[in-house]
Amino acid sequence: MRRRRFLRLATECAAVAGRARAGIAAFQSEDYFYLMTVGAREDGAEVRLESRIGGVAGIVAQALLEGPGGGDTAARNEEVADRVDTGDDPVQILLRIEARGALYAFSYAVGTTTGVEPDPEAALWQVLADSVDGTVLSTRRAGGFVGTYFGMFAYRD
Repeated sequence: MRRRRFLRLATECAAVAGRARAGIAAFQSEDYFYLMTVGAREDGAEVRLESRIGGVAGIVAQALLEGPGGGDTAARNEEVADRVDTGDDPVQILLRIEARGALYAFSYAVGTTTGVEPDPEAALWQVLADSVDGTVLSTRRAGGFVGTYFGMFAYRD
């Protein structure tokens, strides 16, 4: 059996407008997991890394999403937020979890075109959280016997 080194997911922000969040999960059990999600907030759209370790929930990291390209950061943030709110021109977001031994890295990239297969190799990845402790998802620490599942995840606050 081979271990997964990384997991990528492309999602469109229009699907997560309002109080919904969508993204990817590294899930060991209901008490031990990491969720990297995209969602809307009052001042724009954000990507967030949440955790539950031993039943204690927390936010590991979060970042306001900026539109691709140069120029004024506030204008790029507003552009992404407007596209999320209206749903007319969805923003494509790439999410990635990379396992490096016992450490995980969580990254994201903001795309420009929907309806086109994203090219993860050409994406401008931004690290949301690096060197995150992956041992909390091990069977030794979290119990059980099935290991960690990686996959898509969505929920409503």
